[in-house]
Amino acid sequence: MSLGQRLISANNTPVSISYIGTNSKTGFTLPQTFSSVSLGSAGFVIVGVIGQETGTLTGVSVGGNACSLLYESGSGIGSFWYGVTPGGTGNVVLSGSSASMRMAIAQWNVNDFVNDALNYTGYALVSGDPHTITPTGQPEKGWSVLAMTQPGNANGFTAWTNMTQHWDANFTGAASRPYSVASTSVVGTTSGTFTSDLSTGAAPYSHVKLLIR
Repeated sequence: MSLGQRLISANNTPVSISYIGTNSKTGFTLPQTFSSVSLGSAGFVIVGVIGQETGTLTGVSVGGNACSLLYESGSGIGSFWYGVTPGGTGNVVLSGSSASMRMAIAQWNVNDFVNDALNYTGYALVSGDPHTITPTGQPEKGWSVLAMTQPGNANGFTAWTNMTQHWDANFTGAASRPYSVASTSVVGTTSGTFTSDLSTGAAPYSHVKLLIR
């Protein structure tokens, strides 16, 4: 699978993403299986992973199909993976090693293209919040932005601009952390900005974005 190249859309239609769902676990170790989760429509899929940075994530599979790493920050515990989903319901398996940790995964279908090469840029935010992406070039192809955050404050939260928040949860207990998942697809515009803003005092513990264009 060739990654990091120009994505070719089918019939010149803009490439877009469709959010499938988010699943989370607490107090588990890697390797780990998220069982009987929604795998979306058959085709290409992106899986985002975010969690405490106390382990090393070495692989992700969806419905038995191995995924390739697109972008990571922090030993894969803030990362995006790309592969093929059989659709329907099945397992997402995370390979690696870790101590007890909390983790969330999110899945998106990638729509309207005829090969498996993605043109993408990854972002890891460790300071300088709020963080804004302002993509340029080829607006006729559209842009998609996927993001997952984990503010380093038990009472923190993430506010999104020009992005749809899909999921928000605060894992309670020792060292509790809030998690948030958001994304958007924009077509046929000449400019756009996409911002994540963590609440005051909630420095990012783990925070990744992926821009597809």
